[in-house]
Amino acid sequence: MTIADGDIELLELLGHGAQGVVFRAIRSDDTSPEPKQYAVKIMEKASPNTSHWRGQQRELRAHMEVADHKNVCGFYGYYETSELIYMVLEYCPGGDLLHALIERRLYTRDDELLKSIYVQLLDAVQHCHENNIYHRDLKPDNIMINGDGTEIRLADFGLATTSKISDNFGHGSPPYMSPECLGQDLGYEPFSTEANDVWALGVILCNLVAGRSPWGCAMMRDKLFRRYVRNPGYLREMMPISAECADILEATFHPLTSRRITIPELRKRILETKTLFMSEEELAKGSRSLQQRAASYWPKLPPLDPPVEAIHRQSICADEEAIAMLGQVSNPFWRNAIVNMRFEDEDGHLVISPSTGIPLSESSCSSSSSIESSDYSCSSGEESKGPCTPASSAQSLATDFPSNEKIDKALVPPIARKGTRVVIAVPAA
Repeated sequence: MTIADGDIELLELLGHGAQGVVFRAIRSDDTSPEPKQYAVKIMEKASPNTSHWRGQQRELRAHMEVADHKNVCGFYGYYETSELIYMVLEYCPGGDLLHALIERRLYTRDDELLKSIYVQLLDAVQHCHENNIYHRDLKPDNIMINGDGTEIRLADFGLATTSKISDNFGHGSPPYMSPECLGQDLGYEPFSTEANDVWALGVILCNLVAGRSPWGCAMMRDKLFRRYVRNPGYLREMMPISAECADILEATFHPLTSRRITIPELRKRILETKTLFMSEEELAKGSRSLQQRAASYWPKLPPLDPPVEAIHRQSICADEEAIAMLGQVSNPFWRNAIVNMRFEDEDGHLVISPSTGIPLSESSCSSSSSIESSDYSCSSGEESKGPCTPASSAQSLATDFPSNEKIDKALVPPIARKGTRVVIAVPAA
């Protein structure tokens, strides 16, 4: 398939979301052994002068305005037909940062690499702000990387705005939105879109260091955010981060936007920090739940038993075994299921039992704090009717099970609570 009068050949579907698809592509006239590759984003063209159309125009203008920075995804041009818009972008072979965090675990316990790519992100966002572009949807899904994960490119300007002060609330992805952007707890007062981006950068730092988001959304109805507001030290109780990292996050999550850390200050403090990770000695003194969260994201431990066999044995695991098993599981659904549980039975045991499936109900805001389970869409409203990004979810049910495991994808393994015992319901073998 070709576009632009045959000039560009589409080779492979890279991904799709609510508002478009992305293909890997080359120029048709490039006959070199290794032709330059591009990413082509294809969107259905909105009707002129509608809010959706205005959102698409904002995305094009915003991206073109800042694409000259080395850490912003390159923008090579766009084409329009009567029905579609084609954006020709820089191709990033490493995919998005979410995949690098959850599936590849590229940055676990690697301060040098983590600080390097985080500073690149800060530089990209600062460049946007200096050009009066405020992203409003900063999250790992919208950050692309090269093949080895050493370079990042900021992408997806579908919700970007040139308004430094906004009274449009609820635009973006809830785990990354600031309290003032969500608006409900603060009386829907106009807010700084620049400070809102800084807040999102703080959540992304949590993602990089701990492999999870600190809360579902920054509202008092979210139990994890409520705990943080009442006890800022809760960040270190919840995530395996260093004291220096916790101090940086507190400055990033300052409730007053006028006192929230600026990007240049944040950059300086990141580079001066000795380590962002909690030490092994501190972790050993932490709670069981903290150790479980660390085990779910940090490098894998030597195997005890294949996780699937442990599950199908219907075994009751002691905490130490459960933590070790977490270290073996890379499938996002299983890690998310296990790491978000509370071990509340009197013996502190993890209970695993087979089942044909139990319906799973989740609240919209506080059911989970893991980045792999953030399943939200952007809110309605004029600015959000543009190309909203897909939910922050990259889940595949059976990708980590042996090829001989026959698991019906319709039987999604949910979690259920029975009294004070936590049960993972697993499809029967």
